[in-house]
Amino acid sequence: MSFTIVGGASGIVVLFMLALKAVEVQWGLPQFMKALRDKVDDFLWELYEVSKEKLIATASELRIAFSRVPHMFIHLAIIYRDRFRNRFAHYIDEVKGRKSIKQKTSNSTYLHAVKAHKEEKGGGQIE
Repeated sequence: MSFTIVGGASGIVVLFMLALKAVEVQWGLPQFMKALRDKVDDFLWELYEVSKEKLIATASELRIAFSRVPHMFIHLAIIYRDRFRNRFAHYIDEVKGRKSIKQKTSNSTYLHAVKAHKEEKGGGQIE
C-alpha cells in the first residue's frame, strides 16, 4: 500500500518536472520561476556538500575504529584467557587426567622402564 502511494507521488512529481521542462524549452520560464529554481538548486548543492563532508568524516572515523578492532579483540582474548586460567587452575589437572598421577606416584616397574626408555631415546613415542 505505501509503495503505491510513494510510487504515485513520485510519478506526479516526475510528470510535473517534465511538463515544466517542456514549457521552459518551448516558451522560456518567467523570471520568478528561474530565480526560484536557482535558489532550490543552490540549497540542494549546499546540502549535498555538507552531507558529503559529514560522510567523509564519518567514514574516516569508522576506518580508524575498524582498524583497531582486531587489536582490541586480541587484547580482550588475552585478558579473559588469564582470568579463566586463574579461576579454573585447580581443574586443569583433573581435565587433563594428571591429578591422580600427581597425587599418588606409581611404583610400577613398567612405568619406570617406559620413562627410562623415553629418556634414552630423547622422548617421543615408544616403538
